[in-house]
Amino acid sequence: LPNDTPAHTTITMSHTSTNRYKQYQKPDSSGSNKRKKGKMEPLSQETLKEHQKVAVDLLKRGFERTDNPHGLAEVTEFVIKFPVFREPYFKQEEKNIERHLKDRGLSLKISYSDGDVTVGTTEKTFDPYVIIKGRDFVKLIARGVSVEQALKIFDDGTHYEIVPIWKYVYAKDVFAKRRKRLLGPNGETLKALEILTSTYIVIMGKTVAIVGPVFGVRRAVEVIVDCMKNIHPLHHIKRLMVLRELENNPKMQNETWSAYLPEFKKKNHKKGKKIIKKKRNLQDELSHVFPEATEKSKVDLQIESGEYFMDDKEKRQYRNAKLEEQHEKAAQRKQEKIAQLTTAPKERSKNDRKSKRDTKEIIDNIKSRDDKKRKRKAEEFVESKRSRSGRG
Repeated sequence: LPNDTPAHTTITMSHTSTNRYKQYQKPDSSGSNKRKKGKMEPLSQETLKEHQKVAVDLLKRGFERTDNPHGLAEVTEFVIKFPVFREPYFKQEEKNIERHLKDRGLSLKISYSDGDVTVGTTEKTFDPYVIIKGRDFVKLIARGVSVEQALKIFDDGTHYEIVPIWKYVYAKDVFAKRRKRLLGPNGETLKALEILTSTYIVIMGKTVAIVGPVFGVRRAVEVIVDCMKNIHPLHHIKRLMVLRELENNPKMQNETWSAYLPEFKKKNHKKGKKIIKKKRNLQDELSHVFPEATEKSKVDLQIESGEYFMDDKEKRQYRNAKLEEQHEKAAQRKQEKIAQLTTAPKERSKNDRKSKRDTKEIIDNIKSRDDKKRKRKAEEFVESKRSRSGRG
């Protein structure tokens, strides 16, 4: 709605618009012109051509103030967070960013304490889509893109993408290696990708910012995601080079390109496991041939003792006798343990103790050992001197 209309006003459909809508309604078989839900005739070719002309004119001249002279009805704002390490860049380029947004009828507020930027519309804004472009402009600056490159987002036909590469790899070591692989030696692979896709790419931290045409951004995103999934970017660069040559060749416009494009399949080279030869154990081999004897069952034990053939009374007597024997053995063991605890240990006699050597004998032995070592060293020294003099 324009700014002049009050809040309590209501919108009414004009007579001309209703008549224009009726021409697209499909009449019933009965002849009545009632509307059927979800069923409308497609637009005619003449109307489609008119819409196309209007769209082409807008693309050529751009959206001007004459297209929306009254401006916008309400204020819309977007809040964008930026990392701490981008704070000095925002402080340096704050006036420059504010100037570019002001030219397009947008406002800017930066709070360094909270670490966020608010972009909003003003009374001067006439383009309803420019606020979204302003939001994307600030987003790109927050993710490491310079102001000069981020201004391209205001042009029609340019697109952007911020790829979170941290989602595809969790190990820190693997993440660092694959991000380095994407850059290449001295940033050569990244430059080649920028030239082939005609985009501008910035790798900062755990994200990658891409600015450029729609198809170029799509291709760049595929290469970056595959690189983080352990597919080397050189395979994609070769494919893009072939695609570029085919696109520039007018003879290949109406032919299939699948035969000319290289295909790279991921191969998993499994490492061969080391076969460890076990030593032969004859006992284990013979145990399978001659198995060990199984334990005897209760019935077998009863047959051996004769209990199996006894009556009930005889069995009771036999069991009671067994229990009495077990009780007697247990009582004997207890008495033996008590006797061992109560009896005093035997004292050693003086003859059993080891005779201690005198200290004089020990000192003499040590001195004799030292004398022998000194004599040996002196003899070796004399022999070495003699051998040297003989050689000279």
